[in-house]
This record gives sequence, structure tokens and C-alpha cells, in this order.
Amino acid sequence: IDANVSLYPNPAKNIVTINTDKNILSIEIYHINGSLILRKEKINNKQFILNKLNLSSGLYIVDVQLEEGVITRKLIIE
Repeated sequence: IDANVSLYPNPAKNIVTINTDKNILSIEIYHINGSLILRKEKINNKQFILNKLNLSSGLYIVDVQLEEGVITRKLIIE
């Protein structure tokens, strides 16, 4: 997939901004053990801000669904 997807800040505490040059359809956040933590659908924007995450410290996987497919990024929560 030819798309730029950035997550910042990374490492993060409570707020993460996701930017892309394509339209975001949905976002899923998984704990590193594979369990689904959060799903946001029907975003239809090139930027999305996740706030008040209240996630425990650790490594998470973020799947960003675009029209062209899914982009996966790692996210570290402090």
C-alpha cells in the first residue's frame, strides 16, 4: 500500500494522533498478546486523535484501515 501513516507521540501517554495522506476508514488497537483493545469505525478523515486511552504501559499494535488496505504500526504506551 502506498500510504504514509504516522502515529505521534510514540511513546505516548494518553493521546495519540494518527495522520495519513489517505482517508482512514477505521482503527483497531491490539495488545501485544493479540486481544482487541479498541475499535473506531466510520472515521472518514486523514487525521484521527485518540485521547483518554487509559492503556497500561506496554507495546500495542495499531491497524489503520484505508480504502487500499490495512497499515500496521507499533505503539508504545509509557
